[in-house]
Amino acid sequence: MTGSPLPPPSPAAPAPRRAEGAFDGRAEDLFARLLDCTPLRLSFYLCLCTYAAWGIFLTPLHSGTTQDWQFFESLDQVARQSVLEYGQFPFWNPYWCGGISNIGNPQTTFMAPTFPLILLFGATLGQRLAILVVLAVACEGGYRLFRQLGMGSAATLLGSVAYPLFGRSIGWFTDGQVGLHGITMATWVLYGWLRGMGQPRYLVLAGGFLAWIIAFRGIQPGPQLALGFGLWAVLLGRKEWLERRSWRAAVWPLASLAVVGAFAVGFMAMRMLPVLQTVLGHPRVVHDVSMNTLTAAWVEILYMPPGTPAYTASGYAYVGRATYLLFVGALLFAAPRRRAAIPLTIAVVFLFITLGDHGEFSIYHQLHRLPLYGSLRNPTLYVFTGALFVVIGGCAALDELDRFARGSRVRALRWLAALLPVVGLATAADLSWEIHRFMMNQVPGVPTIFGVPPVPRVKQEFKQARGNHFEAMIWPYLDRGTLDCYDETPWPTSPLLRADAPAEEYLADPAAGTVTRRSWSPNRIELEVVASRPARLLVNQNWASGWRSSVGTVGAQSGLLAVDLPAGTHTVVLTMRPPLALAGLAVTLLTLAVAFVLVRRDLRREAKLLAPGRAA
Repeated sequence: MTGSPLPPPSPAAPAPRRAEGAFDGRAEDLFARLLDCTPLRLSFYLCLCTYAAWGIFLTPLHSGTTQDWQFFESLDQVARQSVLEYGQFPFWNPYWCGGISNIGNPQTTFMAPTFPLILLFGATLGQRLAILVVLAVACEGGYRLFRQLGMGSAATLLGSVAYPLFGRSIGWFTDGQVGLHGITMATWVLYGWLRGMGQPRYLVLAGGFLAWIIAFRGIQPGPQLALGFGLWAVLLGRKEWLERRSWRAAVWPLASLAVVGAFAVGFMAMRMLPVLQTVLGHPRVVHDVSMNTLTAAWVEILYMPPGTPAYTASGYAYVGRATYLLFVGALLFAAPRRRAAIPLTIAVVFLFITLGDHGEFSIYHQLHRLPLYGSLRNPTLYVFTGALFVVIGGCAALDELDRFARGSRVRALRWLAALLPVVGLATAADLSWEIHRFMMNQVPGVPTIFGVPPVPRVKQEFKQARGNHFEAMIWPYLDRGTLDCYDETPWPTSPLLRADAPAEEYLADPAAGTVTRRSWSPNRIELEVVASRPARLLVNQNWASGWRSSVGTVGAQSGLLAVDLPAGTHTVVLTMRPPLALAGLAVTLLTLAVAFVLVRRDLRREAKLLAPGRAA
């Protein structure tokens, strides 16, 4: 049972010839052949994304001036130092808020596949390269998704670029919300899930990309994608039930999506379990009654390009005017509406969510009552996911127009079909130019976005300082922790934390003995303690589960890390080993084993099905 994601194209069109290398075998024209050439296609996507994002590479070692840029850079730098300088897994971040969990922080990226770029090129340049890779990979995911949905080359080109390069790509660059670029790879998740309903190994692929999105600061995208794809699964299950009257067929879309989610959590379990502990134990308190007008939610956000006078929301999620008009056409005309009913319905639902809190009967108001969704702020942010379904609807309309023109006996209409790929090319040029123009106008001369010169690495004894959360990125470079911090997660911080203390490790009763630091690293502190009587050792960092001591008993004193020691001379070694992270590692290894078995089994089954044909 394949669970067809979209109905077949309009029956009025003639059956096309199959083109080798394409999913649906549409017309063998030159443009289709060029698009289906993998090296050429990938080169095109990489060049397009590089051109769009070129402004961020003009000053590649400079930090951004926005608080978000600096905050996220500091997280990457902490992980980089932990790995390269101390040879440790980045469990703990002592540089922020008096010490917080690093592996349990939902906004870290050190478990994303792009983290090696941070290790190789540093937090500033590596962060930019990671974004470029994500955008190019997202374009390829769009190509595969729209081929899977049975669309021709014109619609596939439009869909593959309209979502990764939509308006928020500019906003994330300028605002510094760089981790949210990961949501553009949702095309891979949808592709893998839809294809995986017939070939289960693709569910592993979908789970892998969902894990990547979550690892790439996916605190906002994760719940949104769960909502969008969950609606698709429910609507597809309803369609299967009406057509087949089979409970198995009706349940399989939702069950297979659950498998995708299970693989994503399993692949990321080493990080996901501590993150869930953080999110559930210290939830963000969000009281958001923001609202948008109908015009803003349905027109300005998606249709108005950046820089449009008198429109404050212009460019927020600009998908290209052609894409938006095609989406409206898909809502108005029967053929594309019938063919893309599911994604169109989801797009409309997300547009209504974008309206915000208009009272208890609004979708956004009800979402805020649910776990996880209650911590998501700003209804406009839901357009991150909603734009994907707008693009799918628009591409369905373009593909129906393509098929109608190709099947027409009127020569002028057949010529129109040959020109339809220009819609995708023009949209690609428009979207990339908007990003390029905006970024280039910001960066040359005296940069306004990336205007903070590189911070030198100054190695010294670690100490907590008063700090400044507006310059978040400098403290790891200087081996200083900032007690003046800001984070959307309400991390528990001890009132006993001290800035510029005489010593970072000391006895609660100074008369009980002495403490000498032998070595220090984020996850391990070695001390020489001479205690004339039982004493309490205090460390100028927050306590958290996972701290262990080679001597004595670890505890907390008003939230401060403390160790109760017996009398005598001791070498005390404090180590951070989060128990949920270690349990998650076991889950990850088990998930990898299950994924290997599933992929191998599916490939063997496919080989057996093909064997008789080969023999013949």
